[in-house]
Amino acid sequence: MRDFSKYAPGASFALHRHDFAQIWYIVEGEFTFARKLYGPGTIAYMADPHFEHEMHTATGGTIFFVQYPGPTTGAPPITTAG
Repeated sequence: MRDFSKYAPGASFALHRHDFAQIWYIVEGEFTFARKLYGPGTIAYMADPHFEHEMHTATGGTIFFVQYPGPTTGAPPITTAG
Protein backbone atom coordinates (compact mmCIF):
# COMPACT_ATOMS: atom_id res chain seq x y z
CA MET A 1 0.00 0.00 0.00
CA ARG A 2 1.24 3.53 -0.74
CA ASP A 3 -0.34 6.86 -0.03
CA PHE A 4 0.21 10.52 0.77
CA SER A 5 -0.80 11.40 4.34
CA LYS A 6 -1.53 15.02 5.20
CA TYR A 7 -1.16 16.04 8.84
CA ALA A 8 -2.68 19.20 10.33
CA PRO A 9 -0.58 21.44 12.60
CA GLY A 10 -0.50 19.87 16.06
CA ALA A 11 -1.17 16.31 14.82
CA SER A 12 0.48 13.46 16.70
CA PHE A 13 0.40 9.76 17.47
CA ALA A 14 1.79 7.65 20.32
CA LEU A 15 4.43 4.91 20.26
CA HIS A 16 2.99 1.80 18.61
CA ARG A 17 4.04 -1.43 16.86
CA HIS A 18 3.64 -2.73 13.31
CA ASP A 19 4.46 -6.20 11.98
CA PHE A 20 4.88 -4.95 8.40
CA ALA A 21 7.67 -2.82 6.92
CA GLN A 22 7.37 0.88 5.99
CA ILE A 23 9.24 3.59 4.13
CA TRP A 24 8.38 7.24 4.77
CA TYR A 25 9.39 10.29 2.72
CA ILE A 26 8.67 13.74 4.17
CA VAL A 27 7.37 15.91 1.32
CA GLU A 28 6.61 19.09 3.30
CA GLY A 29 6.52 20.27 6.90
CA GLU A 30 8.54 19.32 9.96
CA PHE A 31 7.97 16.21 12.08
CA THR A 32 9.42 15.19 15.42
CA PHE A 33 10.03 11.44 15.85
CA ALA A 34 11.60 10.14 19.06
CA ARG A 35 12.49 13.74 20.05
CA LYS A 36 14.40 14.46 16.80
CA LEU A 37 13.20 16.99 14.22
CA TYR A 38 13.04 15.98 10.53
CA GLY A 39 12.09 18.03 7.48
CA PRO A 40 11.44 17.75 3.74
CA GLY A 41 13.58 15.21 1.92
CA THR A 42 13.97 12.91 4.92
CA ILE A 43 13.52 9.20 4.21
CA ALA A 44 12.84 6.74 7.04
CA TYR A 45 12.95 2.95 6.70
CA MET A 46 11.27 0.81 9.34
CA ALA A 47 11.89 -2.92 8.99
CA ASP A 48 9.43 -5.56 10.16
CA PRO A 49 8.52 -5.86 12.94
CA HIS A 50 9.14 -2.40 14.39
CA PHE A 51 8.03 0.07 17.01
CA GLU A 52 7.08 3.40 15.51
CA HIS A 53 8.13 6.18 17.86
CA GLU A 54 5.77 8.95 18.88
CA MET A 55 5.29 11.60 16.21
CA HIS A 56 4.30 15.25 16.46
CA THR A 57 4.15 18.08 13.94
CA ALA A 58 3.83 21.74 14.88
CA THR A 59 3.76 22.87 11.22
CA GLY A 60 1.61 20.16 9.68
CA GLY A 61 2.79 18.61 6.44
CA THR A 62 2.71 15.68 4.05
CA ILE A 63 4.41 12.30 4.22
CA PHE A 64 4.47 9.81 1.35
CA PHE A 65 4.54 6.33 2.81
CA VAL A 66 4.82 2.78 1.54
CA GLN A 67 3.72 -0.19 3.65
CA TYR A 68 4.52 -3.75 2.56
CA PRO A 69 4.82 -7.27 3.97
CA GLY A 70 8.29 -7.53 5.38
CA PRO A 71 10.59 -10.49 4.87
CA THR A 72 10.63 -11.41 8.58
CA THR A 73 6.95 -11.55 9.53
CA GLY A 74 5.16 -11.51 6.18
CA ALA A 75 2.41 -9.51 7.92
CA PRO A 76 0.21 -7.50 5.54
CA PRO A 77 0.07 -3.68 5.72
CA ILE A 78 -2.83 -1.68 7.06
CA THR A 79 -5.40 -1.03 4.36
CA THR A 80 -8.02 1.68 4.15
CA ALA A 81 -11.50 1.30 2.75
CA GLY A 82 -11.92 3.31 -0.43
